[in-house]
Amino acid sequence: MSTFRDTTRSTVDFLVRNLAGSLPPGLSLISVQGTDLAIREKGSETIPCMDLALVDLPESAEEYAGLVHVALDSIQTVVSRVTTGPWPTVAGAVRVVNAYSAVQGETVTCGYGTIDNPLLALPPLRLPETFGRDAR
Repeated sequence: MSTFRDTTRSTVDFLVRNLAGSLPPGLSLISVQGTDLAIREKGSETIPCMDLALVDLPESAEEYAGLVHVALDSIQTVVSRVTTGPWPTVAGAVRVVNAYSAVQGETVTCGYGTIDNPLLALPPLRLPETFGRDAR
């Protein structure tokens, strides 16, 4: 059975891996301690987004999806502050697009836009074992 720290690390790894190529040029999403998310600006500072280890342990699949949503919102906020514009953009248009996340079966579907009309959809994120079908 996985621990909360394992769940946190795998969630952070998932977000770093899947958003790496989507950030504006000169920015990268990193994790300094394995449980945190930060934006590094090329040749500049590292700006913290969120430390998932400081968040209460989710007690359900829906709460876990909510944690993923908050992480996506945090990333979006920092990127938008650094670039002084909305991110991600819709075909270059200046329009704010919200993060989304929802439990679908044994996974969390997440990204930016909406589930029905995603602008930047991430691959499905498997729910931690503790939130599987039997645990809900």
